[in-house]
Amino acid sequence: MMSTKTCPLCGEDIQTAAVLCRFCGASFVGPGGAASPGVMTVGTPRPVPVSGMAITAFIFSLFWFGGVGAIVGLVLGYSSRASVRAGYTSGGGFAVAAIVLGWIGVVALAFWIVYFRIQATY
Repeated sequence: MMSTKTCPLCGEDIQTAAVLCRFCGASFVGPGGAASPGVMTVGTPRPVPVSGMAITAFIFSLFWFGGVGAIVGLVLGYSSRASVRAGYTSGGGFAVAAIVLGWIGVVALAFWIVYFRIQATY
């Protein structure tokens, strides 16, 4: 059986000879660039990627596409916000902006539907 050590960043068990945590991406490289078996020096973890879904939601909400984009932006915005909160991706600002713009678009769509419905009766 292989011996393991615990990653100081995420707490997962990894192989003793590992120089990179497979769970969080922390590197265990000692001074001079060589792996140090006894001492673990935690390097910079991998950056969390920006959510493509959050960017897509923002674009749909921003350009509106006749009301459909606002609804699609809302759905994608809430979904990507959940992903950001879970820590899988970053881009929470895009998700929140998409949600706000999506609701503004839905309210504007409802206003235009009511407005043109009233205009059609006169």
